Amino acid sequence: MKTIYALAVAAAVANSGTAAFASETHGSFFLENTNRRVTIVQLWGAPAGTDDPWQAVPLNNSIRPGNYAEIAYRGDNCSYDLKIRFRDGYEQQFTRVNVCDGSFVKGN
Repeated sequence: MKTIYALAVAAAVANSGTAAFASETHGSFFLENTNRRVTIVQLWGAPAGTDDPWQAVPLNNSIRPGNYAEIAYRGDNCSYDLKIRFRDGYEQQFTRVNVCDGSFVKGN
């Protein structure tokens, strides 16, 4: 399964003008649609436990019932709150998801 989006990238620019990653972590997780009838059409993320606004994570393709997508991450924090929306408008939230450890998040 190909990577469809990186949630965030944290970069620091040194005085020499070259880019370097600051405390970078990376990995991925899988978003699985266990709903039998409705497609997942949107995904958002925010650093876990913060008041930061939701940031849209564009999906290249909707996730049909019974399917999953791998979501890649590169940044400075692996703990995120996630929100998904199904085609019928229903939204589901997940708290403190490790977006770096290859686990499955199951939307239903």
